[in-house]
Amino acid sequence: MKTLIDSTFIRLIGQEALAWNHRLLNADGIEEVDFVQNRKIALENFRSEIQKNNIRLKENEKCQCGSVDFEKISSCDRFGMLFPTWICKSCGLISTSPVIDQQSSDLYYRKFYHPIHFDLNFSSHKTALYAQGQGEKIFRFVHPLLEDVKQLKILEVGMGTGSVLLEFKNAAFQSGIDVNELGTELNQECIRAAEKNGIAGLYGSFNEVIRQNMQFDLVILSHVFEHFVDLPAELEKLTKILKPSGLVYVEVPGVMSLHKKSEYDFDYLMYVTHAHNYHFNLTSLTQIFNLSGFELVRGNEEVETVFRKGFQRIDISKNYEQLKTYLVFLEQNRFYFSALKRGLNDMKSQLKAQEIQLQHLNTRIRKMESTWSWKITSPLRSINFRKLINR
Repeated sequence: MKTLIDSTFIRLIGQEALAWNHRLLNADGIEEVDFVQNRKIALENFRSEIQKNNIRLKENEKCQCGSVDFEKISSCDRFGMLFPTWICKSCGLISTSPVIDQQSSDLYYRKFYHPIHFDLNFSSHKTALYAQGQGEKIFRFVHPLLEDVKQLKILEVGMGTGSVLLEFKNAAFQSGIDVNELGTELNQECIRAAEKNGIAGLYGSFNEVIRQNMQFDLVILSHVFEHFVDLPAELEKLTKILKPSGLVYVEVPGVMSLHKKSEYDFDYLMYVTHAHNYHFNLTSLTQIFNLSGFELVRGNEEVETVFRKGFQRIDISKNYEQLKTYLVFLEQNRFYFSALKRGLNDMKSQLKAQEIQLQHLNTRIRKMESTWSWKITSPLRSINFRKLINR
């Protein structure tokens, strides 16, 4: 934390920094957002299904570490829905409570998740749910750990429309690695979209893969792990489908990287969503995997990580205070980061305008140099230039 704060020349103000900001705890703290029509309808229908008890909610009464000592961070999510988040004072893991229970998850992801978060109804099967380059980025991250590997059997859980697997496969091919890929998904339209791009899809999650008795060299959980309800149960399933020397790539939104995330307006409230049951930094994610028999191979605060089966225990005693200090720091300085982002964008626009002017000037010069008058007067310009040098 000290390095981060010093590097941005921003100082936390004494004991005032130790109290959560009232805006985060106020259910009306989120600004009114004019949602597009598809999203607005989906949110209204989602609320209605909760009221009818067709989508059931459950409280997280105990942290994954076993503690029941929580502190409330926020009261609502980015959509203004009352899904508070809490931080465990023992290990620092942030969780949403209440959450959508396991039995209601299929209905939620089939009908509501995509239109709420992406404003999509899949009228176009060309839609990619992840930023272009995500699959290639994942390959670059794991490639140093794949020495002498020529064939790779990989599974992506929650593949969306398959764009990550397709990019990963193409990048691996360029490095001489033949990939045999499979993706699971809880949305049939996503599976159809993936299959149109040649990516094999399977409806379901870990259970269906286990039933088919498959094991993999690499399992990808890209922005999926934070959606799970019962983390130990899911990690037990992961153990069954991973080969003994297999790797797991796990990427989740890193709570301690929000000062870099302009897509969330550098704002914790714009980041949290009811679909994320847990919110990790590198330490809290590593702790969860350690408890289920995995060790961290590499990782960062983004959080982009690789795990493998093994024994590891890390120190989590300071994680609560580190996260709390960071989130207060973020809340106090989110306007600074927004202003900095606007300033950088203005500078980019100005540089782009200057680049265009230079291009126009170069075009005019090239046209002038191609004229007869320029060519005829060239010797005179050379004489005048030599006289100027000899003065």
